Amino acid sequence: DTERFDISQMWINKSGHGDVHPSHYHTNSYLSAVLYFTEGSNILFKDPVYLRLNSQLVVGNDLETHNAATNPEPGKLLIFPSWLYHGTEKNETHERISMSFNCLPAGKTNYNIPELRYSRLN
Repeated sequence: DTERFDISQMWINKSGHGDVHPSHYHTNSYLSAVLYFTEGSNILFKDPVYLRLNSQLVVGNDLETHNAATNPEPGKLLIFPSWLYHGTEKNETHERISMSFNCLPAGKTNYNIPELRYSRLN
């Protein structure tokens, strides 16, 4: 419940052959995004339910991986919650170029949800 999201930070990423962008998340933001200008190494999103990695009994299934990989394509825009851990695989191709940005709610926020009156932002 917000009027809009404003970009609070923006930067360019350039990865050469063999480069890796380690897993991280973005603080002081609500949504994060990446826009691809070239192809390159996959971005990996880590399973946010890390406690399932500590299970005492492992039941195999098609979803056994704890990462979701997305292949960059020129013009692709990915938007995700800023708390989600992400990074890249080792870049085995040519130079990979993308632009990333973070967003914050702007304008009136939480004004139409009676249960959230304590957290109204303006």
